[in-house]
Amino acid sequence: MNIRVRLLSITLIAVSLVLSNCSPPQTEASQEHFLEDKDKQHNGDYFATYPLHSPDSCIIRLKAEVPPRHQPWGCMAIWYRMPRSNRDSSFRMLELYERHYPHDTVHTFSQIKRAEFYVDAAQFHEADSCLQDVEQAALRLQRILDLSDVYFLRGRMEVYRNNFSEARQVLFKYLELLDSRDTSFSQEHALGYMSIAASYERSQQFEKSREWFDKVLNAPGDNISEDWLDKLKAQAAINVGIGYLGTNPDSGLIWAQIAEKRVKEVLKLPSPHRLSYLFGRAHVELAHCDVALPYLLDAYHRRPGSHEVFGYYQYPLALGHLYLCTGRLDSAEILLRESLPSPDTGNLSATYRMLGEVAARRGDYQSAWEHQKTSTHLLRAKFTADRIMAAAETDARYDALEQSKRVAVLEKEHQLNRQKIWLLLALLTLLISVAVALHHRERRRQKMLHQQKQLIEQEKLLAELRAQLKEQELEQSQVELQQTKDELDEAAALLELKNQLIETLELRWQKHLTSEDTDIDADKISEGTFSEMRILTKEDWSLFLEKFSEQFPHFLQRIQHLHPDLTAAETRLLLLLKIGFDTRQMAGMLGIADNSIWRSRHRLVKKLGLDSAKELGGYISSL
Repeated sequence: MNIRVRLLSITLIAVSLVLSNCSPPQTEASQEHFLEDKDKQHNGDYFATYPLHSPDSCIIRLKAEVPPRHQPWGCMAIWYRMPRSNRDSSFRMLELYERHYPHDTVHTFSQIKRAEFYVDAAQFHEADSCLQDVEQAALRLQRILDLSDVYFLRGRMEVYRNNFSEARQVLFKYLELLDSRDTSFSQEHALGYMSIAASYERSQQFEKSREWFDKVLNAPGDNISEDWLDKLKAQAAINVGIGYLGTNPDSGLIWAQIAEKRVKEVLKLPSPHRLSYLFGRAHVELAHCDVALPYLLDAYHRRPGSHEVFGYYQYPLALGHLYLCTGRLDSAEILLRESLPSPDTGNLSATYRMLGEVAARRGDYQSAWEHQKTSTHLLRAKFTADRIMAAAETDARYDALEQSKRVAVLEKEHQLNRQKIWLLLALLTLLISVAVALHHRERRRQKMLHQQKQLIEQEKLLAELRAQLKEQELEQSQVELQQTKDELDEAAALLELKNQLIETLELRWQKHLTSEDTDIDADKISEGTFSEMRILTKEDWSLFLEKFSEQFPHFLQRIQHLHPDLTAAETRLLLLLKIGFDTRQMAGMLGIADNSIWRSRHRLVKKLGLDSAKELGGYISSL
């Protein structure tokens, strides 16, 4: 599943950036093509130089040589290069992978790979535990790819359990998930088609099986590697040929030749052991035992490892069958007993049947009867379940058909009743429409009379409102005139107070000049000397408050009531602002710099709770 691997690789590269320590920019740039450079130095495959038989040694070397950001990807690449025949070694690598690079993606990947081993080894309980773990994580994280892997492995598992109907249901869900992501044909679709075809083939539904194999054989190669698709089509041709062995061995032989041609001429690869098995089985079924022997011997010696339980035991069974046909009973018995650990019920039934034939030829009819009895029992157990499922499916289809017929009859009756009801409704609607029209006509007449009466009353009310409005406008004009008069009086009071203060300061200035030495040079009298005349002495401040209170008798008390936390300096500034002094005049009177007045004003704005100094004048006027 190359697309799956590529997507997972991209995810793991992103995870590695989070797991690894941050490096300086120049270090990251130098490590960007680290793996590519290493591959060039080691004949295109740097990780193939690792001690793949020892996962611990691989991790030690990986951490010592590879930058942290590339280590998660490197760990996965090492796992893919390890031989699948050693499950303990593979599991140890997955354990180290999770320990050193903990992440949800790493955990789900490891659990899926463990489940693949368990399914091939027929350890279905352990496989189901791993798949449940992945399914929960996939649903929680909303990862469709991981969930589709779960359904695919469950489908394979149900095929191995001979639960073909359940297997197809799960595999159809798998295809639905794939189509929800992308409807175009992909490697995942091809694997799903192959598994569904295998479920039909093992349940003896060869026509259905051929239909799904044809989906693979006629599949377009737009989104798939051409080399990978050719391999898959060759495998599909082999599976089609194996499906014909029990019913039409000649067709099985033809499909074997088609697969051989594709393997040798298109792929340019040696014949796989599965193809040799197909040739041998086809020739055995055609009674060409001498021709079949070299094929089956080749397939037997090149068979998959014992970790692939369901493929491992087919080859000694086929070779034992051949030896039985040729009369080599000892060799046949040895090979047949070698295939007894097979978990496949159909293969076990055939094995015991042939062991019974071996015993019968030797004259041991008691053993032959026991073997035949065991074979019959296994065969009955297998096909009874198949017949039950087939009968259930037939009953379900029959019930659905009967229900559809009943629904059709009821639909006709309902349609006739609906027509009668529609006719009655039409008549009733017509009568109601006439009655409603007459009612609306009478209501419109009454409404017009009521509107005329209301119009007369509204005209009277309008006249009254106009009179009230004139009175209100007159009152409002008088109020506005009084407000304008009050504002003018306040402005006149401010101007008078300001003039009095200026006159007082000028008198004090004249008095100050006459008290000094008459010989003082006029040039020495400067603006700075005048600025020293302040109102901050008790005498000056008392005089200022006396004159201010004469003009604004309640202003100071209101300020002190609303803002009791104002300082004396802030109160002086507020009173000068009320009079209307500008910044320079206030600085001269208070004996401070202009910037100090500006800062004091901004502090005053914050203490009064205003947003800006522009609002200060309006606030003082409102007081």
